[in-house]
Amino acid sequence: MSRPLVALLLLMAGLSARAAEISDVDVGIYFFKGRDGTPGNHFALTKENGKWVLKDQESGGPVAKVHCLSDCEYRATTEAENEKLFPAAYRRMQDMACLKNVSFAFCRMSEKQLPVCGKEPVPVGGMCRLSTDLKGSKPTYLMFPLFAPKPAPISTWRADAE
Repeated sequence: MSRPLVALLLLMAGLSARAAEISDVDVGIYFFKGRDGTPGNHFALTKENGKWVLKDQESGGPVAKVHCLSDCEYRATTEAENEKLFPAAYRRMQDMACLKNVSFAFCRMSEKQLPVCGKEPVPVGGMCRLSTDLKGSKPTYLMFPLFAPKPAPISTWRADAE
């Protein structure tokens, strides 16, 4: 293989890996819904001194780190860690990016840019999408409590989204 081709392949691999990470676009206020369907706990995803932080948002009260006493620093998850959180079928349909610390994983999922079913050839074993319109497709956010024996996803909504 020629050197320029190898360099291009390495560059593309690096760009695709970076594209899947949580980014400054994800900075914002998020919440869980309570059992009655009303917004419950609010928290903020911020970046302080170049490091990701999730903070509780208490109306008129102090801001504290989200449920963590030690080893609280968030970092990007590895592919192996994502495999433990999401089934293979789900990973084929969604691009995902996660941050985690000892207590929680915070993840963003976005619909993959799959070919439209019936419009373009789909590779054997490949997937396609029914909708031709991806404009309304917004990311989905989930939290996983990693202190649970089998972490189950908690649906999370962005409060400051348009």
